[in-house]
Amino acid sequence: MSDRENITDQENIDEFQIEEVSTYPINNNILYRERVNKVTKRSFNYVIIKEGVYPNGTQTGPKSLQDS
Repeated sequence: MSDRENITDQENIDEFQIEEVSTYPINNNILYRERVNKVTKRSFNYVIIKEGVYPNGTQTGPKSLQDS
């Protein structure tokens, strides 16, 4: 295998990274990001309403335009 082929193979490896940005419990807003090769593929914000309490399924997930 040539050096160029080896470099090309290394370039094709996807680097997956998860990042959560938070200052909880000072601030209850949390930003979550999933990145591949330093490019954000999806992200969302969530808010801790009360620690240990989880809303039912109808309150989670993407919001429609009518919910805005």
